[in-house]
Amino acid sequence: MTNESSRDRGLQIAPLLLVVMLALVMQACTNAPPPAAEGSAAPIAIGSGSGSGSGDDGSGSGSGQADARAPQNHTLTAGDTLYALGLKHGCTTAELQAANGMDDDDDKIRAGETLLIPACQPAEDRPRKPVIPGQVYIVQSGDNLDNIASSAGCSLPELMQANKLTSVAIYSNDVLNIPVCAAPQAAVAQDPAAAGKGAKPVVTKEGEYLVQPGDSLGLIALKFDTTIDALKAANKLDGDKIRAYDTLVIPKPGAPIPAEKPKRQPSTKPPKPRAGKGPAKGEPKEEAPAEPRAEREAPPAPANASLDALMASKGFRGDSTFKAYVIRITLSADRSRIVSEKRFDYRGTGDDVSNWNPASTVKLFAAIAAMKKADSLGFTGNADIQFGKAEHTRKLKSLVEDALGPSNNIAYDFLATFVGHDELNGNFFTRGNGFQRTALRRAYESSRWMQMGFSSSFAPSPRLLITEGSKSRTIDARLGTIDGGCYSAACTSLHDLAETMRRLMLQEQLSGSQSFRLKPASLRLIRGVLRSQRSRGMEVVEGLDESAFGPGTQFYHKAGYAGDWFSDNVFVKDPSSRTVWVIAMANYPGRGSLSRGARVLGSLIGEGALSPR
Repeated sequence: MTNESSRDRGLQIAPLLLVVMLALVMQACTNAPPPAAEGSAAPIAIGSGSGSGSGDDGSGSGSGQADARAPQNHTLTAGDTLYALGLKHGCTTAELQAANGMDDDDDKIRAGETLLIPACQPAEDRPRKPVIPGQVYIVQSGDNLDNIASSAGCSLPELMQANKLTSVAIYSNDVLNIPVCAAPQAAVAQDPAAAGKGAKPVVTKEGEYLVQPGDSLGLIALKFDTTIDALKAANKLDGDKIRAYDTLVIPKPGAPIPAEKPKRQPSTKPPKPRAGKGPAKGEPKEEAPAEPRAEREAPPAPANASLDALMASKGFRGDSTFKAYVIRITLSADRSRIVSEKRFDYRGTGDDVSNWNPASTVKLFAAIAAMKKADSLGFTGNADIQFGKAEHTRKLKSLVEDALGPSNNIAYDFLATFVGHDELNGNFFTRGNGFQRTALRRAYESSRWMQMGFSSSFAPSPRLLITEGSKSRTIDARLGTIDGGCYSAACTSLHDLAETMRRLMLQEQLSGSQSFRLKPASLRLIRGVLRSQRSRGMEVVEGLDESAFGPGTQFYHKAGYAGDWFSDNVFVKDPSSRTVWVIAMANYPGRGSLSRGARVLGSLIGEGALSPR
């Protein structure tokens, strides 16, 4: 009886087990990737949400990346490559090929295919061999020349010259000679983020330190176990501002800090009137406007007050990241020349080059330099430029319009490549052209740019063919060698942005030594795009327009947004006044970070607080 009962129970359970097993098999089949179509590559997988955007952020990035350590499926879209997909998911091309049964020399993939991405270990998690100057280095999977050069403390051109390379393409197991580069370059290769975490400080000689890009007094104090006050005292610094490549004296631990002398407070009394006398020596004479415009009384502020003091009188307390630089320019009655200028620098931030992202504001530099080059070669904006391959042929006018209008990153890359690395950083960004410290080094939206066959660095430039009508000109491929003193994709300051806008918009009023000497058609092209309406990046213009200027005021500007840094470079022309303005601003984080500062500046300008008294 007992045996029969057990047998009956077994017969009842067996069908249930069979159902469960069938369900598991069906689920496995459903989750398996579909077989490759006959004659095509086996599937490779990548996470969902691939792609990149183009805009005024200077970067272009996709979103929704899945965990690169988990196998996953990805349906290929146009423009996907094994190299780019490998970078995104921490795999090498060889690992992708092996996971999908592809031959080592097979890199052909097609839109619409489903590809399998294996569980790779991201390159940053893999042990890397050191790059040692003066020795050879064997290229590993995931390496690129930019990273190897940075690790060696060299520039990309130096590394390419040391190995007689004409292309940035390198492959696993290639052998590279690592040169010994100049000390400032090796110093710059140090990641500022590593400061205070065991990174070796750059010492010029005992007791002195060479300031690096990204440094601050706080970081340096942390490196040398001292204090900000001690650093300022040892170097007789009045403020916290330091410049890259300055040399600082490092105080010995426990060194006494001398007592600070009390600063003389500015007088609050208005200056005495200069009865019957003209302007003070060195000041240009102001001409009376044809139709004087009534100004509202300025708010109480010290005589010759700084911009930060004037903004503070309006209740503005700028963040530590807020930067502003303003130029007030008064023209003659017939507007044919400049009769006076005054510059306002918010807390000395106009010269800052490090610690902020100028993003797409630098596209104005590339546009001006490109049109200046075309002018010198006898071409106009209607010229067609072929960058290496025939498929990369673009009209110069369209590149300028796309780079400055919708702020297309690839159009900007083409403009900088047309000018050339050394012509930009050696011949254009000079003090004679009004630049103190600006350089353009790497492409924006570099992943897409590299997929098109170009280098992420502007140093290598392909052969150019310029044609317009019956006229043509060929420029051979070039390799830039100038070190522009910039180790980001682009470096500049608000001063350089504002000065460039000043020279562009007032070329007719400036002397030849301060003129870009652009031809009238080139001026009209760039100015016209700067005045065009935009769907985004209008926050500063809208803030200034609230109360500062009269009806019909014209605004020309180029905004930038990247890494949550928002900046704008604005030229303001009020037809009812012979005073024009250049206003460059930057702040973090977000597009709205400049709105209040713009409104306060607009209010001060409208009330005459920044005008001569």
